[in-house]
Amino acid sequence: MNILILGAGGFIGTNLTLKLAEEKSNIITLVDKSKGYFIFDETECPENVSMVESDFTHDTDFDKLLVNQDIVYHLVSTTVPTTANQHISQEITANV
Repeated sequence: MNILILGAGGFIGTNLTLKLAEEKSNIITLVDKSKGYFIFDETECPENVSMVESDFTHDTDFDKLLVNQDIVYHLVSTTVPTTANQHISQEITANV
């Protein structure tokens, strides 16, 4: 399977990546704002995992990121969960 993980550098994305990478037939693309967020660099990365550095803005070419992907995990969050309900429009704009 071709798997795209958006917001992959956090705790959930990291552990999801490690588990999915065990299946060598999975081709995994990790996307986050900075490659520095990932627990490994490109030289330590499992063979079936690649990393993409990208902001999540209106200018992001999501069509390009989604080409040939079978599964997409959306783990991006730019707001704090405890205050998300206080700023609903910002939450939707930033994370959807």
